[in-house]
Amino acid sequence: MIVCTRPPRASPDARKVPKKPLKLKNFPDPLDIILSPRDKKPTPVSDLLAKAPGALARLREGAGQAERTLVALRCRLPTELTEEVWGASLKDGTLTVLVRSAAWGTRLRYLAPRLLDDLAADLAAPVDRLKVKVRGQRHR
Repeated sequence: MIVCTRPPRASPDARKVPKKPLKLKNFPDPLDIILSPRDKKPTPVSDLLAKAPGALARLREGAGQAERTLVALRCRLPTELTEEVWGASLKDGTLTVLVRSAAWGTRLRYLAPRLLDDLAADLAAPVDRLKVKVRGQRHR
């Protein structure tokens, strides 16, 4: 059985913060538990690629697929909308498109019903849903 009791009221002097910080000798530094000494420094990219063979190939394949999706989408869009779409990716039947402003995103949503079927044929993959994200393209 657990009994909870209130501690006795402390005097105003008991609330003062001790002048010396408490030293906890029996407890290790939390960072030493989480990180080994080797992990405290940034990991070189070459080490990451060596640990995950094929990671660079998967990254290249994903970038190539996104580029093919963007090209296929731009071929189906009206000329004025083509320049306002700057990114597209297809994952699990959802086409995610990045546009420069909400106005262009709305225009793209109006074109979606006929656009999705045409893109599915062009990409040889099912395109069931359109997701529009408004992201101003960063200047390079």
